[in-house]
Amino acid sequence: MKGKALILTLAVLAILTQSFILEDQQGSASGSKFRFKAFLGCSSDTSFVNKERFDQLAVLPLCAKDSNNTVFKIVSFDITYAERGLYQDSTGLPIVFTDYSNVSCTGDTIPSRWINIFKERGYRGDTIMFDRILVRTSENKTQMCKAMRVILR
Repeated sequence: MKGKALILTLAVLAILTQSFILEDQQGSASGSKFRFKAFLGCSSDTSFVNKERFDQLAVLPLCAKDSNNTVFKIVSFDITYAERGLYQDSTGLPIVFTDYSNVSCTGDTIPSRWINIFKERGYRGDTIMFDRILVRTSENKTQMCKAMRVILR
């Protein structure tokens, strides 16, 4: 009986491992499936931005570009704000903890409430992720755009 349980456990582990490997391979291949790349304020590279520059870019609309650098309008997007903070654990020792908040946005601009949040609470090490970005194509259809991540320096 123990032998059958061991074989069953190993079979389940093999299936789970294989599914993660296939998912990872599909995920890396899917990075090339996006036709559009999003930009904050239509700026060239916004992966690592200092706080002052981010505050300037946040008030500008997002845009998307294809491989020919043709600009397309953003229809909607989601923001996830990963705000790092220094707290104390139960013994009083310092611990870095990340608070996550998110919002779904319609249109191509960040809501003014969120711009104020970024201006007031944004700090070095915080990460702002733009996901589920929808682009209006020249054929008047919507397509998913590659996600964008901005890390404040």
